[in-house]
Amino acid sequence: MGSPETRLQRLEKKKEKIAKLEARLGAIPEQLRLEHMKMIDMIKSRIEMIENDIRKAE
Repeated sequence: MGSPETRLQRLEKKKEKIAKLEARLGAIPEQLRLEHMKMIDMIKSRIEMIENDIRKAE
């Protein structure tokens, strides 16, 4: 799986990508934006869970 540092770095890159996607959501229709926000929120919570698991394992 790789070292915890490497995994945390990959998660940090994913967070950056999500932030960029969130910034672009303003250009799409409301209903579609809401659906994407739900997905983004689920991904964020999953990333947080993985980060917590990595930190506990250290």
